[in-house]
This record gives sequence, C-alpha cells and structure tokens, in this order.
Amino acid sequence: MPSPVLSVVVITYNQEKYIAQALDSILHQKCSYAYEVIVGEDCSIDATGDIVKEYAKNHPDKVFLSLNEKNNGAIANEKKCIEKAKGKYICFLEGDDYWMDELKLQKQIDFLEANPDYGLVHADVDHYYEATGKTEHHVNRSNHVKVPEGAIFNDLMKPDPFFIKPATVCFRKELVRQYFDYDLAIKENWPLTDFPLWLDIAFHSKVHYIDEVFATYRLLNESASRTQSPKKKLRFHNGLYHIKQTYIAKYKASDAIKLAIDENYYRVLLKIAYNLGDGLLAQKAINYFKTHGLNINLNEKLLALGAEHKPVKSILNFIRNKA
Repeated sequence: MPSPVLSVVVITYNQEKYIAQALDSILHQKCSYAYEVIVGEDCSIDATGDIVKEYAKNHPDKVFLSLNEKNNGAIANEKKCIEKAKGKYICFLEGDDYWMDELKLQKQIDFLEANPDYGLVHADVDHYYEATGKTEHHVNRSNHVKVPEGAIFNDLMKPDPFFIKPATVCFRKELVRQYFDYDLAIKENWPLTDFPLWLDIAFHSKVHYIDEVFATYRLLNESASRTQSPKKKLRFHNGLYHIKQTYIAKYKASDAIKLAIDENYYRVLLKIAYNLGDGLLAQKAINYFKTHGLNINLNEKLLALGAEHKPVKSILNFIRNKA
C-alpha cells in the first residue's frame, strides 16, 4: 500500500446515529491520491465504538482506529490523532457531519500541490437543523458572506471570524506540527481548537476558498458554540476572547485589532449579562465603554438596566415578544 498523501481525522464521541454516514462520505471519495482515515473514538458509552471497529475491520487498508481507554476530551483526542497522521495533508470531519462532494479531496490536494504558498483550502457548507429537519443550502453564499482569500490573518481576528467551516478544510500537516500548541490548548481548556489552528496557518501561509458546497454541518440543539444556556454562552465567549488575546500576543497584532476585539467582547458580554440577569457583569461592560469613550446606544442602555433590575427586564421581554 502506498504511503498516504492525506490523513482524514475523524473525532467522535457518542455519535452512533451519525458516524456511519460520516465515514461512508469519506470512503466514497473519488481521489487519485492515497489517503487514510484516522478515527479518534473517545470511549463512547453508546454503540459508536462498535460501529467504527466494524468499519476498520471492513477497510483495514484505509480506516485506522485511535481508541481511548477513558474519555480524554475533544482536544486531547484530536492531538492524538494528529500525531498518528502519516499524510502530508490533513482534513477534519467530525462524526456527526458528512461530505457532499465526492471530489472534495481531489480538488483540494490538486490545489495545494500546485500552490505551495497556500497552507489551507476550504469551501462552503449546507446547514442541517436537527430539530426541524430543514436544510440551509450554501450557507456563506445565502448569507452574502464575502469570504476573504490570501493573507487572511487580520480577517480572522475580526469580531465574527467563523467563515472557515472545519468540515471543509484541507491543510498542510507541517504547519500544524510547527506552529500549533495542542498542549497549551489542553492546559487552558480552550472551547475549540479549529479557530486558533486557522490563525496559526493563516499567519504563516495563504488561504484559498472554493465557492462550492463540500459538506453538511449538522446543527444539534446543544453544542459548545451553539447553546441556549447563558452560562455556557458566557464560558464560550470568555474562552474565545482568551484565545484571541493569546494570538494578539503571539503575533503582535496591531492596536486597531486589539481595540476591535475588546470592543466586540464587551458588547457581546452586555447581551449575555442581560440574559443572565447579572448587573455586575453589565456594569463591567458599561464601564469599559465609558472609559474608552465608546458610544453606548439606547438598546445597550436598556440591556444594562434590564440586567440590573428584574422588573425592567420583564417589561423589555414583554415588549419584544409583542413586537
């Protein structure tokens, strides 16, 4: 068997309903390059482990298991799989997502092979909403997102940086091993690893976007980045802010980027404070605006009042529900 040019890393935990579709979408790829599939099974308590073992048994030349004796968590699980990867390139696919384009790998490796100054190539997705069964097609295009290309580090440091969809990426392994610190991510318990990984890659290479749908991203009712819990939203928001602060220091970002990140952090913090009913948290945001001479609009003043006074919040919620 030829040495794999690409390694597909599949992180999975308790995804018995979805993992077969994810793996099938990889194995159905029409690709002239040899590739391997490394499945990081993180000690699931459902049938996920049995399913992936069956795939490894049926595809011994392509599917390789990375099994954990105990649940290690997503970051440590991902790190272990990356360390096992033999390919020059790496793709990610989480166990509840799946690929749509059978030529995904071929298109991406062809591009990276022909363009050595590019470190990552990505594309668009469809969103499948688990609760309703509805699909939003071509998400970036349908939401009129202008996806930047080339040197995009500063674009990723803007307030809403999530235009790179993890299920669509293909990137050079050498960039990950050289620049991304998994041990730091584990130590700091970062809420995600894909975003800081994109930052490292984007600082050291160019990034290319293909305006095609390569994958379907399954939106579950609860996840780290998509939750109805204000407390979980606060933890994720703080974690993302900490990551950005780390990379501001790591790559000596400009003062303009620092100010934009801080301002966005406190404006979102004010909304979370309102939902939590946390007056001290709201006042922290308001004090930041005043100290830095930033505009506080009427809606934000009302959010601060609602966070501090339950009757005000009840009135505001009543008006919003009637609107």
